[in-house]
Amino acid sequence: MAGPKKRNPQSKAKPAGTVGTSNNSSKGIVGSFVHDIDRLEGWNVIVASLCSKFDLPDMNTRAGLRKIHVNFPAIFKRLNKAYDDNLGNEKIMGGIVGIIARILPLLDSRATRYVGLEALDTVTHHGGQDVRQRVAQEAAPILVGLLETLPDDQKANELILSSLTHSVGAAIFNQEHADLTKYPSLDIPKLLRLVLASIQRPGPSLHLLMHAFSFLNCATLQCHKEVKAIPALISLFVASLCASDVSIRCEGLVSLVRLYEHESEMDYLGLDPHARFNACQRGFPPQLSELLMRYGPQKCETFLTLECTRDYQFAMNRCGQDHDLYALGLKIGGLITRTEFAISEGYFHVEGDDGERVLTDRGLPFKMWIDSFPYCANALREKGTAPDLDLADIVDLKFLVVRQRTQDADAFARRAIQRNPHIAYFYYVVGLCAEDANEGLRFCKKGLKAKYTTPFVRQYLLWRSVENAGDLGIILLAQSSSIYEGTYHQQGVAFLMSALEDAKLYIAEAPPDARQLHTVLNWYIHLTFAIKGSELSLDFRELNVRMLYTPFMRLTDR
Repeated sequence: MAGPKKRNPQSKAKPAGTVGTSNNSSKGIVGSFVHDIDRLEGWNVIVASLCSKFDLPDMNTRAGLRKIHVNFPAIFKRLNKAYDDNLGNEKIMGGIVGIIARILPLLDSRATRYVGLEALDTVTHHGGQDVRQRVAQEAAPILVGLLETLPDDQKANELILSSLTHSVGAAIFNQEHADLTKYPSLDIPKLLRLVLASIQRPGPSLHLLMHAFSFLNCATLQCHKEVKAIPALISLFVASLCASDVSIRCEGLVSLVRLYEHESEMDYLGLDPHARFNACQRGFPPQLSELLMRYGPQKCETFLTLECTRDYQFAMNRCGQDHDLYALGLKIGGLITRTEFAISEGYFHVEGDDGERVLTDRGLPFKMWIDSFPYCANALREKGTAPDLDLADIVDLKFLVVRQRTQDADAFARRAIQRNPHIAYFYYVVGLCAEDANEGLRFCKKGLKAKYTTPFVRQYLLWRSVENAGDLGIILLAQSSSIYEGTYHQQGVAFLMSALEDAKLYIAEAPPDARQLHTVLNWYIHLTFAIKGSELSLDFRELNVRMLYTPFMRLTDR
């Protein structure tokens, strides 16, 4: 890399042994040519220009490196100041990272090691994606070498692992579509073994543990084969489920889920009505039939869906004869809140001359059954009573949801809540459409307190509350360390506790054939490990979900 430009011979010479120690602030130095840097293209050109402005010697020569070594703390102080003063300017931030990467060989010297590592830790902590990727490309191999040669230097290990987590972990491993071929100098298996070794040494600090676990957790998203090739890592994740620190338990839990979720069969959340009907005709195995009978067949999802589907089809055919849209609106408004899949995309038809089905409107303003919903809603509103207005909003919302008009459904549901905040179904729709987990959780919780609800709507709100709170809790705990007991940590634990309580309620209340039951059961197991950890019994009796069922549902041990 080119060194600084030649200065004017008439300029006053600096005393020997001083490099870049001007009293001018770094903000003033960089600020004077920010626009010049913005016009430059290519990292080598930007780094060379910054070296010139900072009056750094040629780092390609031993003499230049010796000069930097003499003034290492002062130079790093100025580089850090310039970096902090220009947060958001990717070119200046990336250029300073490039300079630091060139100076990193000086980290072999104990006198300058910590200053350099602290600077790199700051850069990777505050830098954006581009900056972190540059550190991963240029500095990570050097950091890996230091991690290998300094096994007993805990302070250095803490700073190295922090920088690697911020750069390699966040910028590469934790991206779903990262291209690892762009980082050929990274020896992933070696890096994983070194990080594992740093945890296994006696007396690791919590700061080191948190960054090491976070790094390994990130690696499980991209490097399944490399992680699985080290059995000790799998054992570590399993053992961490009983750690005393909840953040570490969550890191281990997420790591195990990430490692094996790609091998698992995807859950099919749709419903094939014909398959369900055929299953009912064949009959259920004795143990499943007993469960359904104990709960009450008419309240189980399978029978309820079939019953509502039959009633829906009957109501539509009757409307095709009497054209009573108000009566149809009353019927489908009640069915919508009883079960999720009673409403189907049917249509009126007649047989054509060739025997094929031909769509017909039967004198109505629609042919497809779902298209009747806006007309039914209007008929309900014409009556004007409070219950009719509530049903009209429910029918309109179902139409928007079925047509996948989520933004319209979300806005409509919020207006409906303003009109009548006591209808749980309105909160159900917002929870269904909300893209933000915080907002979705907030509306689901409000819906659970609403005065008018049904078992189906309540169970949906509980399920979404479990998923939203669980996700939020794990994310917040991944951003904090309990050594500080900060806000993120406290909020994360509160979210997990809330999710666990709602999971218990769902399991206790939902029918044994509920579509989301297996999802909530999985959450219950994960959340129990996350919350209780080392308090769990050796036989894991706390995971016996049969004890969560209401008394009439509990089965005797066989």
